[in-house]
Amino acid sequence: MKARIAVAFAASVGCVALIAGAAYAVTVLEWVMPASNLQLGYAAALDFSIKTAEMSGLDAQAQDIQAQSAETPDGQTKPVSGAQAAAAAEPEHSGGIRLGGNVIEQPATTRKISSVYGLFTVSDGKSIQRFPYSIVPDMFDRDQREPVTRERLKRFHSRAPAYFDYSDSDWKLESCKSYLTPSTGISSVDVRLRLGSSDVCVVRWLKEPQATMLIGGVVTDGGRWLRHLITPICRLMSIGWLEELAADGGKVDYVACALIYDPDRPTGGPRDVMDRRVYQVTGKGLAVIR
Repeated sequence: MKARIAVAFAASVGCVALIAGAAYAVTVLEWVMPASNLQLGYAAALDFSIKTAEMSGLDAQAQDIQAQSAETPDGQTKPVSGAQAAAAAEPEHSGGIRLGGNVIEQPATTRKISSVYGLFTVSDGKSIQRFPYSIVPDMFDRDQREPVTRERLKRFHSRAPAYFDYSDSDWKLESCKSYLTPSTGISSVDVRLRLGSSDVCVVRWLKEPQATMLIGGVVTDGGRWLRHLITPICRLMSIGWLEELAADGGKVDYVACALIYDPDRPTGGPRDVMDRRVYQVTGKGLAVIR
């Protein structure tokens, strides 16, 4: 009797595991989704900024007593690079509050991702189409988007020279637009996903064969576990972006979707904070490019 129960239990566990594995293969690995014959290449890098935390009441009192005013306004965001980063480490440049003598109280700072930038390439084996991109997680910073010049991507040149064999006149950033936070229509799901606004741009490759790619970045504060749902999320987002573009009379050949995890609390490099899916737009729908 015990043997039968054990066998039945093992069979049940096996069925559950099989179903879970099949669901993972379909939804995440896209095993049964239409696939393109094109080949994908990509490079990604991160820009960070440091934000000074708001001053507490006690800090403000100390500042009043010492008649000291911080050199950096509270809440100001500033890029960290080169000499500025070194200067920011010194008390006289860090917005610290002098409490007396040589004691400096440093305001709390937080690091966040100010942009994810890089290059997508699509190849048919004969030619390479290139699409430089920049995704800005904070919708209030998107008006100051920095151009993705070939010089800006020079860190990658030695790793894949053929991908970067082009000039800045070979492509054009046609437009960028922010979309409001998407909703699944189920509040309990929206709370778990915690998706933010989308940063969507259209990039055109001008050399033959010409092509256009819609590149969208979706911000989520829901955690990295969402990488297991990137396929359904990116498919739905990509379809939505294409519909919005079509409503304005636009059309593209490819669509790239990037899911960016917790940009205000980043840890690790590009592979840790971003996953992506790239699709070819065909008459039958989206075909994933690998």
